[in-house]
This record gives sequence, C-alpha cells and structure tokens, in this order.
Amino acid sequence: MAIEVLDIIDTAVKIGLGALISGVATYHVTKLKYAKDAEKDINNWLRVERHKAYSKLSKCIMSFSLDGDGTRTPFQDLALFSESALLTENNGLIDELEKFTYKLEKMNRLMESENEEDKKKSEKIYHDIYDDRLELVKRLRDELRNVDS
Repeated sequence: MAIEVLDIIDTAVKIGLGALISGVATYHVTKLKYAKDAEKDINNWLRVERHKAYSKLSKCIMSFSLDGDGTRTPFQDLALFSESALLTENNGLIDELEKFTYKLEKMNRLMESENEEDKKKSEKIYHDIYDDRLELVKRLRDELRNVDS
C-alpha cells in the first residue's frame, strides 16, 4: 500500500512539474513572439508613414514655384519638412531638409521686403532652391528604396 501511495505521489509530482515546465515555456515563447510582432508592427507603420510623408514632400518640392498656387502656405511646407525629418533616421537627409527649409524661409522673408536688393537676393535663392529640389527629391526616393528593402 505504501508503494502505491508513493507511486501516486510520484506520478502527481511528475505531472505537476511537466505542467509547470510547459506553462513557463509557453509563457516565454508567447512573450517573445508578442515582442517580435510588436516590433514588426512598428516597423511596418514607420515604413508606411515614411512613404506617405516622403511622397507628400516630393510633390510639395516638385510643385514649388515663386508665384505659388495659393493652396499651401510656408507653414504647411514647414510642417511637411518637419514630419519627414521626424520619420527619417538618415542624418544626411535631415541636414538637406533643414538647408532647404532655411533657404525657403529666407527667400520668403526677403520677398516680403520692399527693398529691391532683397528681392534680387530672394530670386537668386529661388533659383538655388529650384535647382536643389530635383536632387532632394532624388534623395527622398533613394531613402524610400532603402527603407523598403
């Protein structure tokens, strides 16, 4: 009888330990899978948002003109630049966006001036911006390709 009780206790302990090991292993595997899924979701979200922001910014840069179409304000342009800068991890691209934004802001300030010399400076900056925009759009496209791969 004592042997039967010991066998029952032994079996119960083995079943309990097996269940404990199985439960702990399941918990850790689930936790690891959840962490990887969360990271994957964040990366997918970031990729999609970068694509949207870079596409909007590219359209904004390519439609840039001195006479303006009246649909965007400098503040909206700055918001697009800022959104793209926040979403990118490429410091070189951030620097280019900052330079472009600085030139755009300086040009807008000089255009509002009554001074004829300031207006000439703003036209020169405008032509610099107009030339730089194609290179900036190319950099944005290259950055998108790097993100997608």
